[in-house]
Amino acid sequence: MNFFRKLLIATLFFGVVLFSLTSFQENTFRDNDQSWTTKTRTPDPNQNNCLICHTGISHIRDPQSGMMQQIYETAEKAGFSNNECIVCHGGNPLAIEAEKAHDGTIKYFTKNEGPKNFYPDPGSPWINENSCGQCHTEQVSAQMTSLMFTEAGKI
Repeated sequence: MNFFRKLLIATLFFGVVLFSLTSFQENTFRDNDQSWTTKTRTPDPNQNNCLICHTGISHIRDPQSGMMQQIYETAEKAGFSNNECIVCHGGNPLAIEAEKAHDGTIKYFTKNEGPKNFYPDPGSPWINENSCGQCHTEQVSAQMTSLMFTEAGKI
């Protein structure tokens, strides 16, 4: 490998590490900060239509964490307190058939922050301003100017 190729690989590696550390610190802070909520929410998984088909799905965080409590709160504001999946993925929480459940989003998210359609992968950089970006605005905005995304300096 020539020098410039090694330099590019090292730069990309350190960019990923730096972005990961920034994300970890932000998420840790948010998970430990529960000052934004006055009650602990615990949705009833038996009332979550997504889990009829998607059995065995684990929470992305501890249900008592600040992040999950914020997701539960958003689902409650949207009128679907037991269907927190829609806060990141969109879709129709009232549908039981897969085609209808995985189509569009609820009316609340068309007028507020949140998914504008059904997103099987809400972390995709092409749409995550409507999913992850609801809470993680710094990380989402930083990705578009990161070295990994722009390949700045590539010869």
